[in-house]
Amino acid sequence: MKATRENLRLPGIRIEPGVEITGDLAQAARLKNIEIGGSWRFPGTPPSAANTEYSVAADILDLFTLPARKKIAWRELEQTKLRVADSVLRLAADVQSAFYTAQASENLAERLAVIVEVNDASAEVAQRQYDAGNINDLELQNQQASASQARLDLMQAQAQSRADRERLNRLLGLSGQHIHWTMAEALPGLPATESPLDNLESLAVSQRLDLTALRSEMESIAAALKLKKNTRFIPGVNVGVQTERDTDGQRVTGPNVTLELPLFDQGQPALARLAAQYRQAENNLAALETNIRSEGRQAQDALLAARGTVEHYNQTLMPQRQKNL
Repeated sequence: MKATRENLRLPGIRIEPGVEITGDLAQAARLKNIEIGGSWRFPGTPPSAANTEYSVAADILDLFTLPARKKIAWRELEQTKLRVADSVLRLAADVQSAFYTAQASENLAERLAVIVEVNDASAEVAQRQYDAGNINDLELQNQQASASQARLDLMQAQAQSRADRERLNRLLGLSGQHIHWTMAEALPGLPATESPLDNLESLAVSQRLDLTALRSEMESIAAALKLKKNTRFIPGVNVGVQTERDTDGQRVTGPNVTLELPLFDQGQPALARLAAQYRQAENNLAALETNIRSEGRQAQDALLAARGTVEHYNQTLMPQRQKNL
C-alpha cells in the first residue's frame, strides 16, 4: 500500500449527516409518568360495603418546565458534538504530523545510508593509502571514526524511522498485513511563502471547537441556574382527579392537588452547586482562551524557526557537506 497524506483515513470514525437524539435529550423531552393510586377499606360493622378510593395525578410543574429542559438538553447535545468534532480534528492533525515525521525519518535514513557507503569507501581507500605509507595513523583513525559514526547515525535513524512508523500505525489502527505500507513520495519542498499569519490569535480563538463547546457549557449551566431559581419555591405540584365511593354506595369525584412545601429545603444546595459550576466554567473559559492565544504564538514561532532551519540546511550546510564528500 502506498501511503500519501491525501489517502490517509482515520479508522472507526464515521460522521453521519443529521443529528441523533441522545438519551438525555429524549429524557428531557418526556413528561414524568402519571401516578395512579387506590385504596380499599372494609367496615367492621354493617353496612358491609367497602370504601374504595382511586386517584390519578401528574406533576404539572414538569409540564411547565419542559421547554426549558429541552433547551438545556439541546445545548448539552451541541457541546457533545463540538467536543467530538474537536477530537476528530485533533486526531487528524496528529495523523498528518505523524505521517510527515515518519516520511522525514525514512528519507533521513535513506540519505544516511548513502553517506555510510561513501564513508565506508573512504575508509577503505584510507586503509590502502595507509598500507602504502601515504597517510599516518591519525589520518586513518579519523577516517575510520567518521565511517563508524556514520554507521551509528544510520542505525539510530533506522530505529527512529521504525518507531515513527509504529506510532502512525497506532494512530491509524493498523495491524497484521496492513502495516506493510510504503511511502509514496518524498517530503514536499518548502512553499515560496508562508500563509498570512496576521490575526492568528483572533482566528484561533474564533475557530477552536473546544472553546465553542465550553461557551455552550456556560450557557447550559446559566439556563439550568435560571430554571432552578424560578422553581425553587415550587419543587412539586401534582394535579389530578380523585374518586371515592363510601360504604353507603355514594360516590364523590373531584380534582386533587398535592403541593410540596419547601420548609426545610428551598433548593439552596442545588443553587450553590450550579453557581459554583458556572464560575468554574467561566474561569476555565478564560484560561482556555489564554492558552489558545499562547499556543497560536508558539506555533507561529515554531513554523518560522523550522523554515529558517530548513533554509539554512539547504543553502549552507548541505552544500558544505557535499564539498567535503
